[in-house]
Amino acid sequence: MRSVISIAVIAVSLVLTGCAEMEKPVEIRLTEPAKPAQATTERQRFDGATAQQEAQAASQVYTTRILTEENKELRKQIDELTAEKEALMEDNQVLEKRAVLLKENLAQTEKELEEANELLIDMRMELDKWKENVLGYREELRTVHTEQLRALAKILKLMGAEMVQQEQQSEGQ
Repeated sequence: MRSVISIAVIAVSLVLTGCAEMEKPVEIRLTEPAKPAQATTERQRFDGATAQQEAQAASQVYTTRILTEENKELRKQIDELTAEKEALMEDNQVLEKRAVLLKENLAQTEKELEEANELLIDMRMELDKWKENVLGYREELRTVHTEQLRALAKILKLMGAEMVQQEQQSEGQ
């Protein structure tokens, strides 16, 4: 019963003093606690349980100090990770907004590309039609020019011009 009361008193005192001193740096020595001196009085000789309780209380204080230091380190890590998480969330929001804008730009660009592609297809079809017309009428144009040359040769003959060998060649064809 005494040990429970002493542990409770130590825990309450550590909590009260530890909370007030959380802001100050705590010096921690990682050595084993000093063992209590040998019982010199008669009462302590016959009461071995008190020495054990004192050693146990000292060990609990040592453990509490270590746990307090670990708690501080873990709180720092939590704060750092929380700040990192918030920064990543902000970056993620910025990237999501950018992705939405880029998707809109992509849709607009695809639409413009389709329109340009349709325009190029129409232009190619018109060019092909023009080529067909020119190539199709080429033979007709040759025959028309030959007929014009023959008519001109006849007119020149009627007017009394002499025909040179070209006439013979054109008649031979």
